[in-house]
Amino acid sequence: MDPRKLSLAHSSVAHQNRPQPCPEPIDIGDGLVMRQATAEDRDELATFNAVTHFPAGGRMTLNWFNGTHPTIDPSCFSVVVDTAKEAKPIISSVMSIPQVWLYGSPSAVSDGDLGGYVSMPVTRIEAVGTSPEYRSKGLVQKHLDIHHKWAEQDLKSPLQYIGGIPFYYKRFGYENCPERGGGFSGTYATIGGAITTVAEHAKKVTFRLASGVTDAQFVTRVNRLGSVRRNGIWTDIDESEWLDVFHGRQEAGLSTRSVWIMQVAQSEGTEPLAVGFVVMCSVHQAGVRKFELDDATGISWTAATEALLAWLPSFYTDFKVEFAKRFGAPFVLSSQGNEEIAVVSDTAAAVPALPNDWKFMLLLGKHHPCYLSVAKSIIPGFIKPETWFTRIPSPKLFLQTIIPVLNSRLAESITFARVTQSVLVTKSVGNLVGCPVIHIHDGKVASVEDSPPGTVRPDLAKKGIVPAYFDGNAINRVFLGHQTVWEVEEAGGVLGHAMALQILSVLFPKMVSDDIIGFD
Repeated sequence: MDPRKLSLAHSSVAHQNRPQPCPEPIDIGDGLVMRQATAEDRDELATFNAVTHFPAGGRMTLNWFNGTHPTIDPSCFSVVVDTAKEAKPIISSVMSIPQVWLYGSPSAVSDGDLGGYVSMPVTRIEAVGTSPEYRSKGLVQKHLDIHHKWAEQDLKSPLQYIGGIPFYYKRFGYENCPERGGGFSGTYATIGGAITTVAEHAKKVTFRLASGVTDAQFVTRVNRLGSVRRNGIWTDIDESEWLDVFHGRQEAGLSTRSVWIMQVAQSEGTEPLAVGFVVMCSVHQAGVRKFELDDATGISWTAATEALLAWLPSFYTDFKVEFAKRFGAPFVLSSQGNEEIAVVSDTAAAVPALPNDWKFMLLLGKHHPCYLSVAKSIIPGFIKPETWFTRIPSPKLFLQTIIPVLNSRLAESITFARVTQSVLVTKSVGNLVGCPVIHIHDGKVASVEDSPPGTVRPDLAKKGIVPAYFDGNAINRVFLGHQTVWEVEEAGGVLGHAMALQILSVLFPKMVSDDIIGFD
């Protein structure tokens, strides 16, 4: 993939370059009006989200109003106000987070080249909330109608996703896929047996908070290098977004992440060499959300992982204890409109001890290389992944977006490298009209077109089309590499012509998706 195209993809979702999602207010009845948020809503909406969700959610809202994030501004929020009340309060709100995803085929020997990927704009639905007395009135559906239309028509996004209440969003067309999170965990006791070895490594590797453009360039490059080697689907974070993570987030907000540069000492008189980075989660005691190395520096995964494990207890005592107090503190706006964090802290200056239940979590998905670099006894706890919920409103648009990837997969297939065949995919056995047909000629996808009006089953054989009938949005599981077509078939989620299923199994293999990032 041409880096210039990736830069253009990020530019297309930047708030200064895109249409607004709800430019005109909408009367939805009973005195309720839906509109997009404005800068003047900052304090009220932050307070609303702090009450409706939790205090850190209020601080997160302040982050999105401060103007530092390249894709998020007040217009990303839709709000419903009750105009029948004198104060016209905000009683419901939803936001969309525009991002850029990459979709393709990883290569373990890649030097970071993105040639095997295509980019696509996506939006994440977030901060869905309604005051209790206004619930069960269909307001979430009205919000999502606005956000979905914006994503599909204005951003040309083939996919939307959310990480919310399990199964709730299936009623809005979302399917539970692909995997989200997961990893391994341990305690001070599990690293205790190796603490001497770990400490030796730790003398050579130090950690400092990331800051400035140079660190943002380093983290962007190393993050892409790790993702392109392991992940079929991942969120690309560019330099401007990393700078916002470094400097633009309200401290102790839900979206706050601390990014640490791993560095090793060089010869006397020279600056330490950056060898990798870690991103620490805001919620858990010691949760590592990302961990990547710059292979060019020569550090091994074993040395780096042991150094990380040695550092985590001091990260907790020196940094996370105070952060946790601020994270859980009540949300209170001052008279100047700035949020004040009430903290009850000990007057003693002594470094806090690790609690008896202290544990660390490597929340890096199931496939990260650090897991194999240390003894299993050090990270004995398995954290089962959850799932994201994804919506693909137009399978045709999604398939057209990923044609270069489909062609590379056909070219790598011995069986289908020269195949000529058309495959129809549908979400219903009874509906064959307006369904995408993948036309493959001589081993390449020539086009993806909707089946014409009046299409019936006898027409397919006459036109050389083989069908695959999916059970509704189970098709998302195949498109996003969450399950193979054979796994979906085993679960009763698809049936169809044997050739159709064979070709789909080549076009859509299992894919790793450990680096889909929600708030960044």
